[in-house]
Amino acid sequence: MWKETKIFFSLLLVIFIFALLLLLVPNTYTYYSLQTVYAYTLEEQQQNKIIDKIAYCESRNREYAYNSNDPYTPSIGLLQYKTKTWKWFSEKYHFKGDIWSGEDQRELTRRVMRGERYWKNHWKYCTRNI
Repeated sequence: MWKETKIFFSLLLVIFIFALLLLLVPNTYTYYSLQTVYAYTLEEQQQNKIIDKIAYCESRNREYAYNSNDPYTPSIGLLQYKTKTWKWFSEKYHFKGDIWSGEDQRELTRRVMRGERYWKNHWKYCTRNI
């Protein structure tokens, strides 16, 4: 009986020390997450400026632009996505949007910019000076 009581109190002491450490050690997760939110806001503002430049270059900011002269398949919308590219990125980034919606194209492009190392390759002509 004494052995089980000793084990029980030892475990209780370990739990108490762990809980005390959680209270005393600064919560670095919260600190970093607030920094990340701030950095993300700045990054999003920069991304929006870049997206505006790409949209102007690709479609002159016309949400319903349609370029049937592109090789192989037409380019659609504000940022001139090809249907296959739109579907691929939408699946990859778990995005349900309409290719004809300018705001949906902007949102998917933000996700692509955050997730793709070579995102500029998708808009080579319009990003060459960015």
